[in-house]
Amino acid sequence: MEEESGLEPSRAELFIASRTRKDGSMVCEEARICVDKLKEVMNHKLPGETSLKNDVVAQVFGPEHSGRVRFLGRGVTPSEYFSTLFQAYIGSTCSQFKVNETDRDAMVNILKQAISKIENQEMES
Repeated sequence: MEEESGLEPSRAELFIASRTRKDGSMVCEEARICVDKLKEVMNHKLPGETSLKNDVVAQVFGPEHSGRVRFLGRGVTPSEYFSTLFQAYIGSTCSQFKVNETDRDAMVNILKQAISKIENQEMES
């Protein structure tokens, strides 16, 4: 799955892949019902909508229980998994807003001037 797209699969994609036979059928009726619910929620999710602890799996199966993360095997804790996701999300978001050093310095100077003006106005009052 990761080899196909180059991206790590989501928990919902792992659930679907692990319960789908090679011929495309589900391993049982209960799995088919769960996969249908997952796909429905995935289709209604807006592009760019990200919720780390309320992802598609949590919406269908409920919140995680203390000390475990569904579909990721033994030993993966919520703090490890969700903090890793959070760091990746923050990194991708922050990279969109990188500012060069000159612009940053100019912004700092503008803010310092604004603070000085406000302080001067308070002193005059």
